[in-house]
Amino acid sequence: MFYKLSFSAILLLLNLFPLLSQNYNLLDNNSSNYSINSPIIRDSVYWESLPPLPEAKIGPCVGYSYVFPGNTKLYVLGGNPPEQNDIMYIFDFSTLSWSDPIQMPCSISHAGCVNYGNNIYIIGGYPAKDEIWIYHTPTDSFSQASDLLIGVEDPIVTFNTRILVAGGYDGHNVIDTVQFYDLYYNETYITTPLPEPRMAGVAFDWPYLICLGKDSAGNYPTNTYIGQWVHTINLDYSEYMDLKIYPDSIDWQAGPDFPGLGCEYPGYGGSYINGFQIMIYDKYIYGGFNSNYLYQCYQLSQGAIWGLFLDMSYPPRYKMGSCGFPLQNSNRIEYCLAAVGGYNDSALTCFHILHTDFELLNVEETPPVISNQITCNLVSSNIIRDQFKLEFNLPYHSNVSFSVFDISGRKIYQQGNLNLPPGIHHLDWNLNDSHGEQLVRGVYFFLLETDSQVFREKFTIIR
Repeated sequence: MFYKLSFSAILLLLNLFPLLSQNYNLLDNNSSNYSINSPIIRDSVYWESLPPLPEAKIGPCVGYSYVFPGNTKLYVLGGNPPEQNDIMYIFDFSTLSWSDPIQMPCSISHAGCVNYGNNIYIIGGYPAKDEIWIYHTPTDSFSQASDLLIGVEDPIVTFNTRILVAGGYDGHNVIDTVQFYDLYYNETYITTPLPEPRMAGVAFDWPYLICLGKDSAGNYPTNTYIGQWVHTINLDYSEYMDLKIYPDSIDWQAGPDFPGLGCEYPGYGGSYINGFQIMIYDKYIYGGFNSNYLYQCYQLSQGAIWGLFLDMSYPPRYKMGSCGFPLQNSNRIEYCLAAVGGYNDSALTCFHILHTDFELLNVEETPPVISNQITCNLVSSNIIRDQFKLEFNLPYHSNVSFSVFDISGRKIYQQGNLNLPPGIHHLDWNLNDSHGEQLVRGVYFFLLETDSQVFREKFTIIR
């Protein structure tokens, strides 16, 4: 079978200017005193202390936006005290300052949080909520999505094509249920449960890795689970076009044991960053609680190997808001991790970021402009010669899967799990099925699935 996938990556234009280069003293992390020191020396791994939160927060949701040219904002949503907290604060790295308190239409505490595109998704929360709220950073507005099927607090969440909501506490017990929220269809469904109940732990994206947290016996396990899904297609014959991909099941297998202390409510981060062509393969876990407040920080490398990283800054803590985000430092954009607020015998206002020294982009490079929208264009829907041509545009790094189905809904060809950078890509297919046989005349459907959208279209082989 001859198959050719060629792509010319046309990367995103970033007219970025250096972030104000200032360094900060590490002071008492709940102190209101704060001083600016000498210029930052980048190109190293270190924790940096930034202006504290305007008020103490335990377990807030934290997300980011990256606005060209080079301005990063962090959003700290909810947290307690009080348990029902509807206040948000925004930290602007261009001014190094916090906003005034902003009232939200929802209260957020003990919720899961996922950052994707320009949106921050808030999943569940206390007391065992089934709500999913979306904060749209460009418009500074909230909307409510389809509900979870099972309300949870302290779920373990991550994103890859869909939002994975694993385990959590349902108001009575720690559970093993795994739910998916599909952003494209605004639907929630349940798939294969975890091998054991977990809450307040860590999840990383594809293949899914679940680790840490607390089990149903109140223990802090260090074993991990890696999960991969298989796809099933639901075809509405009346339309011939309503194709939906569902994870029919997840195959959970034992992963590499966490080498540090098992704990609950650690901070964590590590994923792709929208708008950048580099994938963040390394994952990070920091802080947590296991009879003591922890400093520990570990890195999981691309080869599924754990290693010690730089311990957290004082104080050790857990239930901090955390996320990974891009930050411009001098002539490059670096991947950083946030640790906001938290708990150590009392609620904290401290705000630290970890500079990982992982370069997302050197801004001396000025790649050409591409669209900020995902597009997909079939060159011709009536195919006469033995060639299928598809052009699609990605504004950010994405996993891409291409599949073909016959009129009965049977999958006859797939090219999956391509990790592609931003740009315009071309896919040429010679109309052979998975067994190398030429397709006969008739009507077919293709699916092109990216991390945020599914494109489906009918085509006809005429020859």
